[in-house]
Amino acid sequence: MENYGLIPLLQRKVETIIVFVNTGSPLNTNAGPDELSKGSGIDAYLPPFIGYPVQSFGTFTGHNQVFAASDFAAVTHKLQIAKKAGQPVTTTTEHTVQRNDWWGIKGGQQVQVTWCYLDRVSAWECQLAADIRDAINRENHHFLLHGTFRDFPNYMTMLENGLELVELEPEQVNLPADLTCWNIRSQAEALKSILS
Repeated sequence: MENYGLIPLLQRKVETIIVFVNTGSPLNTNAGPDELSKGSGIDAYLPPFIGYPVQSFGTFTGHNQVFAASDFAAVTHKLQIAKKAGQPVTTTTEHTVQRNDWWGIKGGQQVQVTWCYLDRVSAWECQLAADIRDAINRENHHFLLHGTFRDFPNYMTMLENGLELVELEPEQVNLPADLTCWNIRSQAEALKSILS
């Protein structure tokens, strides 16, 4: 199984792909490739595509390698640089598709992948109203607090708000949507060039 829709695009031999990594796991900017390759500090679905199957509960990704393991450090390092700079956590990389008999992918083709990783972006946050910005900074990833913005923008799909199975507060839906829109609009020219 995979969570991005990347493999069906590779099966169809699409050569230019934009992957939105909407995840409950913020990117750890201090972790090296070895730690990230184990799924720690990164969305657990990403490493398996690039040669590092992650063994975790509910993640069956052992057959998902479609890019060379040697590409992993470059992808994660570029994402980390973008996050540290306070910009959209996005990078574009070139890959040679690896043969994958499980998914029926012959391999050999060149693809360009733009990875858009959902994470905090200080360039966007500084434009927010002061009360919202303060609430995000006060509550974000503070395990003792149960505020609306505790996990912003990396909300879990299920059980984010206690025993509510799949229910997010309006702010938990609208604020990440605005962030994602801003990320794309701020990179509009580069994305148009990639897609042309």
